[in-house]
Amino acid sequence: MSLLGSGIIKVNTKTEIILPLVAVEIARLLGVNDRIMFMLIVAYFVVIIWQARKIIIPKIYGLIPLIIFLVYGTFLGIAFRDFRVVTRDLYYYVPTLLIIVIGYFIEKNFENKSIEKTLLVIGAIIAINGIISTLLLGSQMLDLSTLRTAMGEGVRENCAIFALLFVNKIIGGKIYFSKSIDNVITALIVFQIVMSFGRTNVLLGGVIIVSSMLLGILTNNKQITNIVKKVAIWIVLMIAIVFAIYRFTPEDVLEEYGEKWENTSSELNANQEFKSTSDAMGNWRAYEIKCAQKQWRKANPLVEIFGDGLGKGVKVEYVPYTWEETLYENSLPILHNGYYMILPKGGLFGVFALIWFFLSGTIVLIRQRKKKKNVVQDMLLLAVLGWMMLACSYVLSGMAAQSFSLAFGLLVGSLNYKIRSAGSNDDVKETSDTSIEEKVNA
Repeated sequence: MSLLGSGIIKVNTKTEIILPLVAVEIARLLGVNDRIMFMLIVAYFVVIIWQARKIIIPKIYGLIPLIIFLVYGTFLGIAFRDFRVVTRDLYYYVPTLLIIVIGYFIEKNFENKSIEKTLLVIGAIIAINGIISTLLLGSQMLDLSTLRTAMGEGVRENCAIFALLFVNKIIGGKIYFSKSIDNVITALIVFQIVMSFGRTNVLLGGVIIVSSMLLGILTNNKQITNIVKKVAIWIVLMIAIVFAIYRFTPEDVLEEYGEKWENTSSELNANQEFKSTSDAMGNWRAYEIKCAQKQWRKANPLVEIFGDGLGKGVKVEYVPYTWEETLYENSLPILHNGYYMILPKGGLFGVFALIWFFLSGTIVLIRQRKKKKNVVQDMLLLAVLGWMMLACSYVLSGMAAQSFSLAFGLLVGSLNYKIRSAGSNDDVKETSDTSIEEKVNA
């Protein structure tokens, strides 16, 4: 900030933080509908295209099969069912895909902006919001579901941001703002993930840690001892933090949380019998999987392979009473399992396309880790994010959800550009973009 001779105060607004994206996440935390936020993201995309004065068609590793499924799935859906349910299914995928494109576009065209620093700021805001919301509960903190709702707001975004911190900071030793600020942000994010009391969050955290260590060793086998030491120290520290946190957590909350872990296997066991609505609601995830398996086995070979198109859901016999008027053709449009959710829409090809997209980072890491050593850390992070989403898609709907994945999408887009634009071992940089530049008059 400087005082000019005219008496006007000039504020320096230049920052690496992408403020519109921070505003989007704050609005989501305040309860603004994700569909409204998606429209604002579309508007933001138009603005940054205008500022960059060019349109690019990014190449994202592993995305082509998924795009093929969405294209033919859309045509099949429009041909055989209500257009409304087709657009509903498209919305489960398109917002996150657009955010991937935005991440790629920002990384390519705005060198003075940092997606990673922006996400750390967003992660801190999400965690602080969860802590404040939890403290405001008062005596209601004794209720596990209420506690999870308050502390768990936005925690799925922070799982992806935790992957960023674990790969780049814990293993890679990167400093974003300063050691102390980075450590505070890391502590806030870990605290929220632990105190959200979500089994999925714990699973994703474990997948991130294990895959980071194993793939890190693959990436640099000369540093095995160093990587294992870093991860081991951090795991011991995290266990100590978790123990300390749970030491002061009400016993009733811990008992109920423990019961949820005990019931996990039955909640996912699709081999059990369901004879009533109450049976189905008791283990709903397992019931969804069983219905999806049954429906797929009864389909003709073409549908088994390519699916029935967007808008096709999983038919259920037992429907919760509150859902009867909202389900189209007595079918669930979205499941707690991303693979079985895509199965009726895209068949085996759709499931393959999803898995291929998530595994593409690992494939790139294996193939190019020796050719592009200058971006090997970026390849490692892309691979870890893929394994995180592979796990998330088994216990939840994963990337195909009613709420778009901001952190995952931005990181995937940004990392793809960094990897593709890097030359072999710091040689001449080459980009593989197809770009169309358009002059825009001021």
